[in-house]
Amino acid sequence: MKTIFTTNTALPIESILTAYSRRWSIEVFFKMSKQYLGLRAYQNINLPAIQSAVRLSMISYNLLTHVFIEEKRVQGKKLTDKKLAQFSVLEMRDRLRQIAMIDSVEYCLEQNINK
Repeated sequence: MKTIFTTNTALPIESILTAYSRRWSIEVFFKMSKQYLGLRAYQNINLPAIQSAVRLSMISYNLLTHVFIEEKRVQGKKLTDKKLAQFSVLEMRDRLRQIAMIDSVEYCLEQNINK
């Protein structure tokens, strides 16, 4: 059973639940962005700087989500709501750092061998 409060009682229940579920994913995005992607760290108070900070956080979040989905596909796993619920910004941030480090080391080794 779910209890949801709304001021627009004319909407059908399905519409209210859809709007709530969309809003919840936005709340999760902002929480993860503040905790792990530095959204809280900006010190500017002018609007363009704040907009840039939010945009950078969105790009980071989307990149991490993309890497998560691609790794699941490479593993041959179907993307279900349950698998998407396992998405962790912190784990994927660390995973992306690991991928970048491995790629950098391999590139340096290739350059060294070619010289």
